Amino acid sequence: MNMPNMEKGQALLMLILVVAIVISVASASSYRLITETQSSQQQQEVAVALAAADSGIEFGLKEALRPTFAPLYQFNIINNIKEFKGIDTQRSVVKISNILGSSFSTPKIQKDAQYTVYLNESANYTSPVQLYFLSTGTNCSSTYNKPSAFEIVAFNNNLVSRYLVDPCEIFNGALLIKTSPASQIIGKTSFSQYVEVFPQGMRFLIVRPIRNTLTLGVISNNLPNQGQIVRSEAYTTTGVLRAVEVQRSLPQMPAEFFVTQF
Repeated sequence: MNMPNMEKGQALLMLILVVAIVISVASASSYRLITETQSSQQQQEVAVALAAADSGIEFGLKEALRPTFAPLYQFNIINNIKEFKGIDTQRSVVKISNILGSSFSTPKIQKDAQYTVYLNESANYTSPVQLYFLSTGTNCSSTYNKPSAFEIVAFNNNLVSRYLVDPCEIFNGALLIKTSPASQIIGKTSFSQYVEVFPQGMRFLIVRPIRNTLTLGVISNNLPNQGQIVRSEAYTTTGVLRAVEVQRSLPQMPAEFFVTQF
């Protein structure tokens, strides 16, 4: 018995619809599988690049301890890195540079820790050292979120001088805080408030936050070397980049020395 033409057409239409649905589902599953595979491969490359960059930092910190070091090292000469699979050892590098010039910024200094700023005691300073500061605290009315007050201890051959900086004006006798007309970008940090200390004959300054975390930006016309910046850049063969940068300061005075308790 032959099917009417209309029924044949409906059956063909249903068949085409079913085939289209099957193809769509198969295509979507295939696309998802490909996307997940690519994402997994990229995550793996990122992890390998980051591990290689960390190894480059370890190498760079050791090299920075030498009296003389090269400013640039390619990964292909570093034994513990050139064995990383998938890393472009020609393009990947470790860079080491001295912290020189008329300004630099410190890493974040935790409460009750301290940071040593080295000065040139034999230099003829024509202007005071400007110490810009930025605190994690922002509200003087808050109990726990006040901007950090900090102590400055200055050393020369025969004298130790102490200064106090207090944005909230809780302590008496603090140094006058000045505000720059425009933000000062020092390192990678933007500052606006600063104090001045005249450094003639001083060997170094020690800065210790009393409340909250503090970042310093130092400007002076006669700053000696303050340490090194080590930067490791790891590229994969497909172009994925991961970079790690560490600031290695000169030896820091232990926080237990020259500390005033408030």
